[in-house]
Amino acid sequence: MSYTRPVNPNPVTPDGKPQLISDYIAYYEKIALLAKESGNYSELNVKLPKAAAEVLLSDVGALLNQAAVKAAKTGQVKDFLDRNPLPDSMKSHLPDEFRAFCLLLNALKQWVSAESLSTDRYLLGGTVRDKLRATSSHCMITGSSLDKVELHHAVRDGRPPTRHQQI
Repeated sequence: MSYTRPVNPNPVTPDGKPQLISDYIAYYEKIALLAKESGNYSELNVKLPKAAAEVLLSDVGALLNQAAVKAAKTGQVKDFLDRNPLPDSMKSHLPDEFRAFCLLLNALKQWVSAESLSTDRYLLGGTVRDKLRATSSHCMITGSSLDKVELHHAVRDGRPPTRHQQI
């Protein structure tokens, strides 16, 4: 089965994006206010438990190991390794299977980065980060001015888009 990048079946119109962002920020500002009043900030820092992705990550790791073994023996990765030999002193320390693993792992990291950027664009388009940063110049929790805005991506990491300093 080949990979197909998700496409939003119900895209937001350009005119609807400012209101959507405004509603989104207002929603989390209410949660931040409740957190500040109660002293319980846990809802603003919820993370997916590692165990929830354990099987997927194990499967990806196993697939990467299998692909590296195969790639070290034949194909474009093998050709690349042959064209880029190691110094004699390193050959016994870096077998081709490990070098193939590293090359494929790097390709996977680049793919993950591209797909993560795609998640940014899924709802609000390519300028979503700039649009979110422009919505506020203060921390939702402390009210302090922010020089640097840190975004949490509700789709990508499951947390609200808080702008925060260390609390």
